[in-house]
Amino acid sequence: MMETKVGLLPKDRMQRIFLFNENGDKWLSRRKVIGGSTTNLVAFESPKYVWAYNSYRKMVSYTFSPSEFNLDRENRDFAALSDLERKIFTRNLSSLIVLESMLLADYEVISPYFTAPEISAVMSSAVFHEILHSDTYTQIVTHAIPESLRESVYEMWRTTEWFKSRNRKINDAFYRFIKDPSAGNFLLNIIVSSLVVGAVLPTEFAVAFSFSRHNRLIFSTNALKFVYRDLQEQYSFFIKLILEIISENPHLADGLEREASDIMKDIIGEETDFIHNVSEGMAPGLTDFTLTRFCQSLANRLGKSLGFQTLYPGISGSPIPWFDSLAEIKK
Repeated sequence: MMETKVGLLPKDRMQRIFLFNENGDKWLSRRKVIGGSTTNLVAFESPKYVWAYNSYRKMVSYTFSPSEFNLDRENRDFAALSDLERKIFTRNLSSLIVLESMLLADYEVISPYFTAPEISAVMSSAVFHEILHSDTYTQIVTHAIPESLRESVYEMWRTTEWFKSRNRKINDAFYRFIKDPSAGNFLLNIIVSSLVVGAVLPTEFAVAFSFSRHNRLIFSTNALKFVYRDLQEQYSFFIKLILEIISENPHLADGLEREASDIMKDIIGEETDFIHNVSEGMAPGLTDFTLTRFCQSLANRLGKSLGFQTLYPGISGSPIPWFDSLAEIKK
């Protein structure tokens, strides 16, 4: 008697959804996050994945207009910084722009493979949020950075070797799925997105927020808080998404922890070297050691959520105790 395969295998090829598939399953019980036969009809009356629909509704409620942030005094605050502080701020801002541009591009790559409309709705919202975030960074660049320096903010990612090295590490991890669109690589892609959203970007927000903590560029930080809030919702969604995909396709867990952990450590190692180059150990109130442990602690958080062994033993609590409070949007 032949054994029936349960779910996708890591090497199974992924298929993009049809534009409209009148032969797809209409039954809710047959709906799957990936690998299902979807009609592509968008109807939310009875979502199968209620947690995803709730995430979509929350993302919609988070919409904001970047042009409404009051950034008029940021050029004066930027001018008052030391030469090194101006370099730190512009390097960090340049990196935030690049990282979220990479996320936007990757979300558009993976979105056509989801076969549940409530999941697709969240990904569409995430794409829109990434565009809003890019607009927010543009507003900060325009208001804070002198015109003579703005081009360097947008070009640093391809003119600075240590910047390019970090970007390649993340880009290569994303590109695995494009080169080989297997189910295993698809899942790894989402884990990498979770790492960027949940560990890499927060580490760089810590550098940005450190200026506000010392009463500098406060209004830029106020704008970035809205970006950070969006990213935290994306992170929460991705964790549930990964666990749901594994639940529906248990074979995808075979060897996942080892492979994912190796990729995560590679990226975190590259990112901690990168952030040291950004800050030169002189971000206000933050040492290289603190930033490294903060980034590693967030990678541990992700690994724990996915049931992995601790990536970086010996780190407990938050190495930056003020971060969560400062990142909170005060009503």
